[in-house]
Amino acid sequence: GLETLVRWKHPQRGIQSPAVFIDIAEDLSVVDQIDSMVFDRAIAECADWFEGNSAPSLSFNVSHARLMSDRLLADARRAKSYPGRVAFELLESIFLDDGDPVAQMQLDALRDLGAEIEIDDFGSGHASVIALEKTSPDRLKIDGRLVAPIENSERSERLVKSIIEIGHALDISVTAEGIETQEQANLLAELGCNRLQGYLFGRPSPMDEITRTHRHLLGRLKRTAQGL
Repeated sequence: GLETLVRWKHPQRGIQSPAVFIDIAEDLSVVDQIDSMVFDRAIAECADWFEGNSAPSLSFNVSHARLMSDRLLADARRAKSYPGRVAFELLESIFLDDGDPVAQMQLDALRDLGAEIEIDDFGSGHASVIALEKTSPDRLKIDGRLVAPIENSERSERLVKSIIEIGHALDISVTAEGIETQEQANLLAELGCNRLQGYLFGRPSPMDEITRTHRHLLGRLKRTAQGL
């Protein structure tokens, strides 16, 4: 799977991260337009590069304003022909115990269009088990700040294990973010984490580099399968 990220290719300053321009974009009320542009481009490029079962799942970060926008549903409708899965990642802080009926209607509409819903950075905000149960996301992603110390902290390991068990108890798949070492990956696999994400597996890269890596991995899988 891939998580889509945006960078600004500034003519003088080079590649700029969202930390440089996102506040300005919010002040100008153009974040939704930027998100929509990124969405369309990612869908188009991946559809061109991948086919059928080789198409990766694509995750897109969604702010509360973006969630409430009609443009999001229009984007999701256009993506229905994409051969892989499309998921929308929402920050944990969006979800409150009393719920938001309009936000819930938007989530239901996205699901009806075949999209998956993920809770991002779980453990860094204030979403409760009740909020998780009401929202019923397909996946929650454990905040990398909780994952980082698990090799050397029994307390952190117990905390991450508890989050995994809560997710599984609610039939929610669990992803751990911020994996940087093989030891972290091994431990999280032992704890029953469903998916792992982090620099150990790949750093933010342009599309051509991602496709080269993808082809290399597919080649290794095929050779392994032939050897069985």
